[in-house]
Amino acid sequence: MIDSLDGGTITQLISAYLAGLLTVLTPCIYPIIPVTLSLFGATADLPRRKAILLSCCYVAGICATYTALGLVSAKAKILFGAALGNIWIASTMAIFFILVALYSIEVVRFSALGKVQNTFSRIGGRGYGGAFLMGAASGFVAAPCAGPILVGILALAAQSGSTLWSGVLLFTYALGFGTLFIVLGTFSNLLHKLPRPGAWMNAIKFIAAAALLAVAASLLRPFVPAWGLSGVSTTSLLGLLALALFVGRIAYLKNSTALKVGAALVAGIALVELVMPRAPSSHSEISWIDSLPAAKESAERSQSILMVDFFAEWCAACIELSTKTFPAPAVAQKLSEFTTAKLDFTTIDDEKQAILDSFRLVGLPAIVFLAPDGSEIPNSRITGFMPPEEFLSHLNAVQERWSKTKTKL
Repeated sequence: MIDSLDGGTITQLISAYLAGLLTVLTPCIYPIIPVTLSLFGATADLPRRKAILLSCCYVAGICATYTALGLVSAKAKILFGAALGNIWIASTMAIFFILVALYSIEVVRFSALGKVQNTFSRIGGRGYGGAFLMGAASGFVAAPCAGPILVGILALAAQSGSTLWSGVLLFTYALGFGTLFIVLGTFSNLLHKLPRPGAWMNAIKFIAAAALLAVAASLLRPFVPAWGLSGVSTTSLLGLLALALFVGRIAYLKNSTALKVGAALVAGIALVELVMPRAPSSHSEISWIDSLPAAKESAERSQSILMVDFFAEWCAACIELSTKTFPAPAVAQKLSEFTTAKLDFTTIDDEKQAILDSFRLVGLPAIVFLAPDGSEIPNSRITGFMPPEEFLSHLNAVQERWSKTKTKL
């Protein structure tokens, strides 16, 4: 995913950075920024060079912690991603995201988080080492407010299926989180110019809740009927999202819990359809076979390369391939030279698990290319999203590789 920075990857990086900035603006972090800076020594009476170094050490600690979380999230995706095909596991995870979303808009409270915050706030001290340790522990210190936004970024990282990319996303999030600390640690005279905490922070809490409900909706979507927004135009979805944000503002003015929850839920579902439109069941230009034995038989009969797309509704990159890459005219035309199979692993039974095991697949997306005799063509497997141009080049390379193999035979 890092090999080519297309529009989608750049959008994710920007989103992660902005999420970090939003985290700092939440009610239990923003008001204590001056206190945090003074705890590790970045105050006005220090030389600017030392204040910069202290602030950078603090942010380096944040980056270390969150990058590690990103790497763990990617590993969890590789190990447990297929479990999302189980309705009970997906439902449990969705309930967790819903609870965190409700916490964000203050519908439910978790008093134990305050004790965790107090415990970790004692870590560190003055000096470079203390600043780094405070930064490393800040994710835990900020848990009551950072949690809702951080959970959404961790979910995005886990969906990528790439360990390196997950680390990059969380590193970018940490940079966003630390930007204000570096600026204010370097120019401490700006502290008194910060806007006062107030009702404007409600917008941040509401947006975080909507994003988390969007994650919950994406987990449940494979198991529930379409909720009436599938196929709705982007303009209409943006209009619905704007309406939900307006109703959310009214909900805070009237202090209406029901309106808060309803508006956040509508915004979340609209976000899902904007970011992850449902994959079409088929493409008119491509003839998909939904059975592996039938596909192998067809490929052997036509002496063509068999492309097997392992697909699941809970796999964001799978949906991207189905909605952006495969429908591209040049790709669809090229795929007419292949035998194409699409196997749905949204839910996984023993038979499907056996297929995954036979190909040694531990996560999705995955695209495998087989020779007519059923053997896998070496160095041809795809395990992440590819934009149309790159995918087309890959198809040509696979054909060339197979052609050379036939010549040797």
